[in-house]
Amino acid sequence: MEHQAMEHQAAKHLNEAVQGLRASGHEQELPHGLLARAAYERIHGERRRAEADLNEAEEIAERGGMRLHLADVHLQRTALHLQFDEKDEARRRLDRAVALIDECGYERRRRDVEYLAKHLSV
Repeated sequence: MEHQAMEHQAAKHLNEAVQGLRASGHEQELPHGLLARAAYERIHGERRRAEADLNEAEEIAERGGMRLHLADVHLQRTALHLQFDEKDEARRRLDRAVALIDECGYERRRRDVEYLAKHLSV
């Protein structure tokens, strides 16, 4: 299968997943799909779309007190700002993510923090 066709399929499946999560009525699950789609969009240079998905995920997480999702949003925003060489904003977002990770004991994300911190120092 051609690379471009595979990317189209991936985008299609992510969009369907987000639509399915919306339709399910389980809003607490929607940030998972939004974060995954935002990562895909970021990787493919779709900044506005990535930001829109991150904004929605952040709003849902804040409203629902979902601090782990908030940490994930800040990590994704860190990566987004790094991609566009906005290091000051990336540092600010990473600091917010680390604070949440520390508060929640969200050790699963430590490698992500280390990776992003390493790229911030380059």
